Amino acid sequence: MKYRSLRERLDVNSALDADGCWIWQGAIASHGYGRINMRVDGKHKSLWAHIVAFTEYVRDLAPGEQVDHRCFKRACINPDHLQAVTKTINLERRRPRGSYKQGEHNG
Repeated sequence: MKYRSLRERLDVNSALDADGCWIWQGAIASHGYGRINMRVDGKHKSLWAHIVAFTEYVRDLAPGEQVDHRCFKRACINPDHLQAVTKTINLERRRPRGSYKQGEHNG
């Protein structure tokens, strides 16, 4: 499918859940994060969907920043649920292994 913009692609490939999360409907990595294939500098790359959404809707990440899911749903790409933080803060906010809410993935 040909998209008019990256935002259209992100919108079409996500589904709103009851918590207001935009759950990525494309590829999902084994640990629950969405993946999006894109052409970057003439090369095909597989990127994290939540990072692509953050940089598209909010801003570029500064060196040393990571994107944290405030909703704790790894497949969520809603920019209102994402926050740029340091690695230290991201690790401090981390939930115990296995307690993340996995977004529903319907194909």
